Amino acid sequence: MRADDLFTCAAAAVTGAAGETGVSRLVGLSSFGVGDTFRSASVAQKVIHRDAVITS
Repeated sequence: MRADDLFTCAAAAVTGAAGETGVSRLVGLSSFGVGDTFRSASVAQKVIHRDAVITS
């Protein structure tokens, strides 16, 4: 598994398990944007992060 796929695979596993056990809500916590991570992020990641912060 590549590092790029880690979050995608983990999210799929967690949402699948949640669905199987009847969990209807999940809370996500991310350190994205802390330190140098925001500066080194792609434009798409910055846009998605900005939109997620604004709408939450």
